[in-house]
Amino acid sequence: MAPHAPAAGVWCPAVTLFNPDTDTLDLDGQAKYYRYLSTTGLTGLLILGTNAETFLLTRSERKQLLQLARSVLPPKFPIMAGVGGHSTAQVREYIADAVEAGADYVLLLPPGYFGKVGNIAAVVEGLWGCGEEWEERGTFLGGLFGDSETIAKLVRKHKNIVGVKLTCGSVAKITRLAAEFPPERFAVFGGQSDFLIGGLAVGSAGCIAAFANVLPKTIVEVYNLYKAGKMQEALDLHRKAALAEQATKAGGIAATKYAASVFTAPVAGIEDAERKMQPRKPMNSLMKRAATAALLLHSISSVEAQETTALPATGYVVADGWSAQLVATGLKRPRGIKVDSKGGLLVIEAGTGLTHLTLQDNGGTCIFVKSRTNVIDDEELNHGLELSKDGKTLYVSSEENVDSHDYDPETKTVSNLRRLIANMSHPGPGHSTRTLLLSRHQPDLLLVSRGSMGNLDPDAANKTTGISQIRAFTIPNATLTSTTSLQRPYSYPDDGLLIAWGLRNSVGLTEHPLTGGLWSVENSADNIVRAGTDIHEDNPGEELNYHGKLSDPSSLGHNFGYPSCFTLWNTTSSPSFLPRPLTVGYKLSYVVFNSTSGEPTEPEDSVTAVKDVMTAADVGACADGECFRPAGMAFDQEGRLFVTSDATGRFGL
Repeated sequence: MAPHAPAAGVWCPAVTLFNPDTDTLDLDGQAKYYRYLSTTGLTGLLILGTNAETFLLTRSERKQLLQLARSVLPPKFPIMAGVGGHSTAQVREYIADAVEAGADYVLLLPPGYFGKVGNIAAVVEGLWGCGEEWEERGTFLGGLFGDSETIAKLVRKHKNIVGVKLTCGSVAKITRLAAEFPPERFAVFGGQSDFLIGGLAVGSAGCIAAFANVLPKTIVEVYNLYKAGKMQEALDLHRKAALAEQATKAGGIAATKYAASVFTAPVAGIEDAERKMQPRKPMNSLMKRAATAALLLHSISSVEAQETTALPATGYVVADGWSAQLVATGLKRPRGIKVDSKGGLLVIEAGTGLTHLTLQDNGGTCIFVKSRTNVIDDEELNHGLELSKDGKTLYVSSEENVDSHDYDPETKTVSNLRRLIANMSHPGPGHSTRTLLLSRHQPDLLLVSRGSMGNLDPDAANKTTGISQIRAFTIPNATLTSTTSLQRPYSYPDDGLLIAWGLRNSVGLTEHPLTGGLWSVENSADNIVRAGTDIHEDNPGEELNYHGKLSDPSSLGHNFGYPSCFTLWNTTSSPSFLPRPLTVGYKLSYVVFNSTSGEPTEPEDSVTAVKDVMTAADVGACADGECFRPAGMAFDQEGRLFVTSDATGRFGL
């Protein structure tokens, strides 16, 4: 296979851990460190870079670290191996070891004293000694010093040189190289993170930065914000991070390792991290002096909060038997979510629009966001999102309307806007989300759920208002052209097929994949007081409602009681409906269904049918809107469930 450029994003040149008592590698701690870094959103790891103290390692130790990294990291997680040496013979050995260990790329960094030699290209080729014999054995990244023209000449001559790491900070050099070669042929990476945005602006692929050892999620977030077009947010965070990086650069490797021992290693589960992250002898005596001087600067702590807010365990608790991973942060009220035909995630950010997230999938729950793209800028969009079965037609909703767009998952763009449904707004404040469900059993029908105007809305008792209802509308087939669009949009209260009414706000709406049965969840009324007593903790009960099948119109159109009748959950306290003092908060839960009947296995009066998957870690924070609050769910083709949390601006897997 022809060599190709490394994936864009933030790469980390991982530091090396030692047992200070025996002066040997701490492989157990190193394994934890590699694994943790792979969960932070980094694109890949550089093993045996300068900050790994490679020049202090034996060949056997180099091989051990490469083999360890490949064995503990997800199979698809990219690894770059440093192969710099003082002679051609050494470099050949190191490349062979990297290929044997399964590295995806190698990084050649010539010794610094060769910089005084006039013809750096000749030195590099002499050191490398690769000719054409290595082209079938791996894809190489050349970490090359010299001016841009020297680098360009080497790239033109050797097709297996697919990128460069520039620690010089020269944005001008990035500009020239990016102009010379397409990104899929040759990738230009900054060698530090403090000029990341400057490099991205002129065509760099990202950075390979030692500071990613210290605050990896922060640097990844700078990259993601910039790629999402959120320039000011990216700049604000980048400036703070740059000041923090300056603090570690003042002390070199010693300061970087000390900072990593403070900020990263504890999260990775490494005990006694400060001792294990001391530089190797004879450099270990430099650790405290250089690092302490650097970390006295307040800069690192100024961005520590950004790193902490992204910790995978923050905000929720996962039930036994389940595993979860935080996939993205920094979203603005993420609500509806769908997986497109290329495996990308489409997310409605309420009050902002529709965003596409390109994922790096390393298997299982090891998934991270590589890039963000604004698909639709529309402040009116607030929740509803659907995709046609072929993935080429996209449906979105605002409080007032439902629109469709032609969607191209390759370019992440939309076209051909069509207004399908209108007249859904309330005259005053009320439930503004409109859940969309495109039937898979009747693919020409789009279901739309509309909630009430208030907690107790008397207009919901009138079927003609269209309030607190679920309706289905015939839509143009996704394979037809725009000329088949409706002459006028449907009016929600007046048109369509009535599926159900008397539903306060059925945000959850689905169709059984086998039977075609329609189901919704109803959270009923809030803050109910009966006979002067607040009973809302237990009553009214939340409902899972069955609405019939689209294939049987006679099973549809029933009333579910709101705003006059409510479900009694706590029957033991009837008739007084005494409350229980326990606050539950928000949850992601499931109910077991019988696959044959398409109905729950528990009886309709069960109080134990709901099984928790994820719950808020701090229920007390829910009252302030600062806890895990699931708002949208989507399964991918491998059965993995993605969940958005609109209160915290995150989504997880």
